[in-house]
Amino acid sequence: MSENFSLLFALLFALSYSQTKIFGTIRSEGDKIITSVLVVNTANDQKTMSNERGEFSIDASIGDEIRFSKFG
Repeated sequence: MSENFSLLFALLFALSYSQTKIFGTIRSEGDKIITSVLVVNTANDQKTMSNERGEFSIDASIGDEIRFSKFG
């Protein structure tokens, strides 16, 4: 019984702190695709850029802050 509880606790702990890949398409209010946007997860300092179709993907955990910046 104790071994089962320890395994369950370890599994729940790992799941609560695991990261997942989030993805999306960046568009303007007028629904135009926006390219070359810097996407930053401020919790782990991971960075990526949106591609020519405005698409991006980045690792994140629940509660992480994701920032989007367009220069120029």
